[in-house]
Amino acid sequence: MTDRSVDHLSRRYGYKSYQDYLNGDWWRRFSDSVRDSECYCCGGRCDLVVHHLTYNTLCREREEDVVTVCGGCHEEIHLLIKDGVRALEAPSVHRDFHVAVANSLFPEDE
Repeated sequence: MTDRSVDHLSRRYGYKSYQDYLNGDWWRRFSDSVRDSECYCCGGRCDLVVHHLTYNTLCREREEDVVTVCGGCHEEIHLLIKDGVRALEAPSVHRDFHVAVANSLFPEDE
């Protein structure tokens, strides 16, 4: 989904933009309530953010629609998505994508 598509979805629910939505009270309360204490990808505990697994439920997210990641992994996820490594917009498939990202960023020691 493109940035413009996400902005369009946000406007459908009365927000000026996606960033306006992320700065809103509802998202802040929701993300605070679902934010885990460590990154889903690397296990880090600093700079944690709530990342959308799907935008299909934008403005009416459920806990299974998001995942907690650190800022570094979040940036890497978005770089991979922009480079064309896209997951289907189904949370279970998208979670598998995040596991693959975690494995590529932090391979198991042999």
